Order: sequence, then C-alpha cells, then structure tokens
Amino acid sequence: YSLILMDVSSGEVEQKLPSPGNKYLQYPVWSHSQGGIYLTALGDNGKIILYHDLESGTWTEIFDAGFEDIAELNVSGEYLAFRGTFSGIDNIYVVNLKTNECQQVTSSSFGAFMPDISANGEMILYSDYTSQGFDLHEIHLDPVNFTPLNQVRDHREQKYLPSQEDETLARIIKDLPDRSYDILPFRKISDLVNPHTWVPLYTDIENPDFLDPAVYPGAMIFSQNKLSTATAMMGYEYRDRDHFFHTSFTWSGWFPVIRLSYDLGGLPLVGAPPDNVNPLTKVKTDMDLSLEVSLPLNLTTNRYVAGMRPSLEYSLGRTYLYYSNPPGYRDMLTFMDYRLYVYNYLKTSTRDIMPRFGQTFDLRFVSTPFEKEQIGTQVYFSAGLYLPGLLKHHSLRLRGTIQNQRPERYLMGNLASMPRGHERQTAIMMRKFSADYVFPIWYPDLNIWHAAFFKRLKGGLFMDHAFGAQVYLEDEVVNRHFTSMGGELTTDVHLAHLIFPLNIGGRVIYKTQEGTLGAELIFSVDLNQF
Repeated sequence: YSLILMDVSSGEVEQKLPSPGNKYLQYPVWSHSQGGIYLTALGDNGKIILYHDLESGTWTEIFDAGFEDIAELNVSGEYLAFRGTFSGIDNIYVVNLKTNECQQVTSSSFGAFMPDISANGEMILYSDYTSQGFDLHEIHLDPVNFTPLNQVRDHREQKYLPSQEDETLARIIKDLPDRSYDILPFRKISDLVNPHTWVPLYTDIENPDFLDPAVYPGAMIFSQNKLSTATAMMGYEYRDRDHFFHTSFTWSGWFPVIRLSYDLGGLPLVGAPPDNVNPLTKVKTDMDLSLEVSLPLNLTTNRYVAGMRPSLEYSLGRTYLYYSNPPGYRDMLTFMDYRLYVYNYLKTSTRDIMPRFGQTFDLRFVSTPFEKEQIGTQVYFSAGLYLPGLLKHHSLRLRGTIQNQRPERYLMGNLASMPRGHERQTAIMMRKFSADYVFPIWYPDLNIWHAAFFKRLKGGLFMDHAFGAQVYLEDEVVNRHFTSMGGELTTDVHLAHLIFPLNIGGRVIYKTQEGTLGAELIFSVDLNQF
C-alpha cells in the first residue's frame, strides 16, 4: 500500500510513498498549517492515525485506536477531528495535536458523522443522525465541554462480544475445499426468459406521467434476462366488469429498441352503420397487436434527469367499420403512431412528490395509412412545466395540451384526457390546461401489524379547463367548455409487505359549468419505485 500524490492539472503522479509496515491507508487530509498529511492506517493491531511530513519524509504515529473504528478525518488549527466508535455509538472525537490527547466532542443518541472544523478552529460542523434522518449541527469547539477518552461511557448492548484477545487470533482454515466449477456458455436464446417479480394488481408501466397512473385489480409478472437486453410482462386486469389479458416483450439488445405487445379483452369499437343498414349484433373479443420501434436516448447530466424518446408504433386492432365496396363490416384496423417524448427534470428526493423543476414535451401524430376513406389523422401536443412550491417539498405542475383531428367517415378517440370528473368525450379539436399543486402533510410512519405501513399523508389542489370544438355528444355536436377544480387527500402506504408504495385516497371535484360537487376514489401505484 502507498500514499499517492498527484498533480490535479496534469494527472501526473508526483510521489509514491510506501506505507510503513504495509498498513492499509485511508482518509488522508492535508494539514495546511503544517504542510503534511494525516491519515488512518489499518494493521494487525487495529487502526492508528499517522502523520506524514512531506519535507522530512518521516511517519509519526499520533493516536492508537486499537480495534475501534475511526474514519472521516478533518484537521484545522490544533485539533484533528474524526468519527469513532469508542462508546458503541458513532460520535465525533478530537485529538489535540500538541498533547496527542483524545477527547469526545459529541454524544449523539444515534450517531454523529463527517466532522468539519472551521478555518479559525472555533466551530465544528457535523451530521447528526436522528429518527427523521440526518440533521446538520454546528457547535463551538470548546475543550471545557469535551469528555476525556478514558471517561467515555460504553453504550454497547452486545453482551457476548469476543474479547480483544479473541479478536487478535487469526482464524486460519487449514483444509480448503478443492472444487472445480463447470464453465458453461451463456445462450442468448434459451436464457431470454427469467421471471423475477410479480405484483397483485395491474397498471400500465409504460405511462410516463408522475400523477395517478391508473391501477386495477389483477396481477402482473415480470421477466428480465441476465444481460438486461430482454424484458417481458404478462398481466391480467379486471376493469369495467370485463377481463383483459396483456403481454409484452421488449428487446434492447439492438439499437433501436423493439417492443412487441398483445392485448385481449373487452368489446371492440363498432362504427355506426348507414341509416338503411342494421347494426351488428355479434362481435368478437377486442384485441390489439402492436410493434413499436424506439430510440430511448438518456441525456441525464449532473442533477437533471433528461432524455428523448422518438418512437414509431404500428398497431392492428379489432375495430368494426362499415365499408360500401363491397358493402359490409370489416373487423381489423391499422394505426401508425409517430411520437416524440422529451423530458428534463431535477432529480427528486425521497420526500419530493413531484420534481421541483422540470419540463416535459409530448408530440404525437396518428394516422390510418390503409383506411384513409374511413379515418383520417390526429395531431397531439402536450407540454408540462414543474415549479417549486411555497414550502419545502411542495411542487406546482402546469400542463397545456392541444389535439386536432382531420376525420373522414369516423372519428378517433381523444388522446387528450378530459378534465377530472367529466366523462370521456370525442371532439374534432380540444385544448386543455391543468394546474396541480401538491404538498406533504404528515409523515406518520404508522405500522398496523403486518397489514399496512403508512409512510406519508399528502394533499393537492387542482384546476382543469378544456375547450372542445365539435364535441360529439349522444344527440348533438356542440362547442363546449369543461372546467373542474378541487382537492385531493391521499396516503402513501405499503400493504402486506409489498415493496412498492400505493397511493390511496379521495378527490373532491367541483364542476363549474354544471355547478355540481362530486367525489371519487384514488388508487394508484408509484411507478418510479420499480
């Protein structure tokens, strides 16, 4: 082992100083007043603190900690500070460099770490661990409040620790087993499937939104091969009193990424027939087969999570439309979805509900290239802006959306979602603006036996407004405004030891045009925990 001195501008090694007795060296710090280096050294007899004088090249032992752990050295003026475990709890200690006397500075209940002495040697900064996490503390470096090392109280709770004599005895295994292991090739084809996780619910994991991804009763099982180039999902969903089955396979071994999915369940969409034609009375179960090619570009830099994902999706679905030549219904329809999704946001802490700053952009163009006489095209654009709230961990999200269809005989379903509380409608053109302000209320850390663990209670205020041009209602086509506002109260909870948190609560909605007040349940899963 050696202490290496390098020139940071050129990267060249200037000196290589062999460790005395080949001890393992850690935590080197410069002493600017003395022009040397302090560091810890681990040897057969435990840990010590050494000082290396760069002018004379000598090594001097400053302090012997024995088999106690010492780490995180910091030096300023006449004191050398470090973290030590002499009391059984990590605390901050200092060595007086004039007398080499060691004393305890802090007496934390759960641990004190990473000391930093001020330049004038009067204050010391350190990180104190509590039941709520780490807190930053600053205290005066006053020897009157120090406790000599020989008076430090022992807080160890392990009553049957081996003695120091036992710890110094080397445990040498005389008879090592002689075993050879077979070297087997990794086969990319046969090793594609490797199931690893299942969850007792269903949610669309491709949803990039931060708020309220829909969750339904069901189950999902995931597979990922050892190279992380092949991922797969199988899922069952119960929704709207019907059964749905979902499968997908993603191959990331090439560039671009290829994703194949198949969905089966529910009733298909049936286009209205001409006036003189009877409607269909029997249809097959709805299905959708899609092939997506995408370029997931990771542009993350420093504290910003950023990326761009252009994609092209081909889908074949069971939609019944009436054709005049030859007359009758046909039950398969092809869609092409061209999409560009861009995101850039600050990395979130555990307590953040949404990013404190960021942007998202989503541009889509959907067409039916083989059915132009039936369905036209649709353009969709959405932009989101995340801003910090009034207090810590509060966030404001603003989002604007616009979509426009150029239909032929039939309309596509809206890509833009309706304001909360309103039923889904189809429109030729729709503009929507929404604002969400979310904030934490309480961190109870409440455990109810093995059934539930409640981590956080949080609230939110929202306002949605949309204007639809040529909105197709049951008996008329109108231009209409849709506005809703209200509040949400939800909790992050782990149920039955599940590793991912669920978001459960309720939402109160006031629809301004109708003047009605309503409520709905919220049940979603935090996809960022997968």
